[in-house]
Amino acid sequence: MTDRRDRPSFTAAQVAAFQVRRHHLDRRSPRGQLADVVGDVCGVQAQVTAMARIALWARIRPLTIDDVQRALVQRRTIVKTWSLRGALHLHPSKELLLVLGGLMPTRLAYHQRWIRGLGLKEEETTALVLKALEDGPLTRNQLTEFLAKRLAAKWEQWTDGGWGRKTEGSSLSWHLVRPAVVRGLVCFGPNAGQEITFRDPHATHSGDDGTPRGRARRGGPGRPPRIPVGEGPLGPGTGARRSRDRPIAPEFRSVPVGP
Repeated sequence: MTDRRDRPSFTAAQVAAFQVRRHHLDRRSPRGQLADVVGDVCGVQAQVTAMARIALWARIRPLTIDDVQRALVQRRTIVKTWSLRGALHLHPSKELLLVLGGLMPTRLAYHQRWIRGLGLKEEETTALVLKALEDGPLTRNQLTEFLAKRLAAKWEQWTDGGWGRKTEGSSLSWHLVRPAVVRGLVCFGPNAGQEITFRDPHATHSGDDGTPRGRARRGGPGRPPRIPVGEGPLGPGTGARRSRDRPIAPEFRSVPVGP
């Protein structure tokens, strides 16, 4: 065991400086590290696209709108999806299932209850959504039309009105796609004009074994890193990401943090 006198100590200012650096706020990173930066800050809020670009621009230099678009659409090194607080965020593709796995236990159950209330089965509606996206991204209206043909008996009960319009079923489609998003099977695609699209994320990975390591690397001295026991994209047991099984405790040590 390491003697307490041999342990390094840090001031609060040093800890803050470490965190600022790890969040790429003291020095901009090269644009080739876009996905790494997005992962280092645990996702970039993208409910308003312009705000996400500003957050990235503050951390990456030089960076253009086209750089972000290429990473999302052509290279697919980052994805846009509903995640933290149910809001749109950008995440590295390789960390998508890792992020969603921590949110899935409560989110998926909520959406499944909602769909059961309609007299439908979530596994079947999710399969329909995936079938619809087999040939590429679809706008919300296109997805609505696809689902309407297969759920016609229920569809007539749901309308989405706004600005003088009544679009049958589009409100229901919004809810039916959410479980697939929560499972990491669907994400947001490139906009089609002013319309959003949904697509298959394709290259997604569960991440490496270093979630606690990653949190420590980003945040520096702090409370012991932990991640929740979660599920894989298709339910319990398919992801099997359990922090208690990761033998990394010897890599961490407690350090005093002074004023």
